Amino acid sequence: MSVYADTLQARGVLRAGRGGATRAALWGLAVAALACAAGAVVAVQPLIALAPLLGLALVIFAFAAPVTHLSLLLVITAVIGYTLQHRLGSHLLPSDALLLTGLLRASDTLMRKRLEFRRLLAVGLMFAFMVATLLQVIHGLSAGHNGSQTGDEARTLLGFGALLLAVPILDDARGRQRMGQGLVVVGLLLGLYGLVVWALGISFGENVDVGLRATAGFAASGSGQLHGGLYGYPVAVVMATAVLLAGRAGRGYRRGAVIAVLVLNLFCLMLTYERTFWLTTIVALAFVAVKMGRGRRLRAVVTLVITGLLTLGVLAAAFPADLTKIEARALTLGQATSDNSVRYRVVETQHVMRKVRAQPLAGSGLGDTMYWGQPWEQVRPRATWFAHNGYLWIIWKLGVLQAALLFGLLAWAVVSPARPERDRDARALRVAAQGGLLVLCLSSLTFPSFNSDTITATMGVLLAMCFIRYERPETSSARLDSASQCE
Repeated sequence: MSVYADTLQARGVLRAGRGGATRAALWGLAVAALACAAGAVVAVQPLIALAPLLGLALVIFAFAAPVTHLSLLLVITAVIGYTLQHRLGSHLLPSDALLLTGLLRASDTLMRKRLEFRRLLAVGLMFAFMVATLLQVIHGLSAGHNGSQTGDEARTLLGFGALLLAVPILDDARGRQRMGQGLVVVGLLLGLYGLVVWALGISFGENVDVGLRATAGFAASGSGQLHGGLYGYPVAVVMATAVLLAGRAGRGYRRGAVIAVLVLNLFCLMLTYERTFWLTTIVALAFVAVKMGRGRRLRAVVTLVITGLLTLGVLAAAFPADLTKIEARALTLGQATSDNSVRYRVVETQHVMRKVRAQPLAGSGLGDTMYWGQPWEQVRPRATWFAHNGYLWIIWKLGVLQAALLFGLLAWAVVSPARPERDRDARALRVAAQGGLLVLCLSSLTFPSFNSDTITATMGVLLAMCFIRYERPETSSARLDSASQCE
């Protein structure tokens, strides 16, 4: 019996050994197949091999230098733009990678941070809006809309999520100071880039987010109308003016840098020849002047008038032809009834409203298009995903309920009152951000900042700045208590 049992045990061990060898062989074949596939992919697209390392580096970058990381995101979106990024030939753009790694840090930081109710509500509304955007991606794809266009629109709207990146950075005075410095750098690069593009006549074609529009007949110098950075110039002008009027620009080179941001972007704003942004900038500057308080309002008005006259004087001396064209362009504001651009927007709005009425609550989904033409200019009908009215565009794609999340957050941020507080730098940043947001909200009636990936990340940061934590000024009794403790 023992011999028989030993024989059976030996056969079992043999079978187990054969089974183990078979499994090992299969694992070996699988690993070899994966290695061959990876080698083939790397041979076709060598940069893919670097993707994990680049991803890890960006994650470390987001955690180690969050302000620089966020500032780089703003530079890539507002200055470089989507068109130049897309020419790299990858579906995952650098701005996408920065936003995703920033959200990774933000999720870790916000989970460990205690936020007061107003900031917690702002974060919650933005998170709900981002989830609604992802749901509309599914809606658009299920409805058969173009996948590439659906993804592009989702990328644009998710840019508002930069609010989540900025909230923990702006939680303390040091973070606010560094964020302010980062915004100055972004403003300088934006203004310098715009002037270089205009001076060299760089154009990438029509309907792009960088370069010049060569067909603008009302542009005198350069090669046309400065279109790249269109949404950023008025924001930089308003915010730089607000910081200067509040007396929080610092001294020496810091104050000089803020003045340079104002001057460079003011010239670029003029060279856009866009009347809407000229008007909204003036309205936003008046808003900022009112926000300055009673003691500074007269000083703000005088400063703005002097700055405007000096700018016109420089243009008259250096670029007289451009000043003449700017003046002629401004005078066309009174010719709205005969302006083809106004007629275009009116007819376009009628077509968008038909889309809205078709699906007012659920929205048509991202990637949806409408079909129309311009017979008065002999332009044949074609499908387009675009609409000049940003508010109607959001309602068309997302529906009324989901659009209300974003609109409510924007309205709350802009109209929130300026309270007296201990940190004057924080108050100056908040007022500057409110002025910048007001420019974009007003302009969106005729220029869709909400569906421009060059500015939505910036709008997210401005929203976060509007919800900087209030620090109440010390009362007289609190000062006496602190003085007695020091004694």
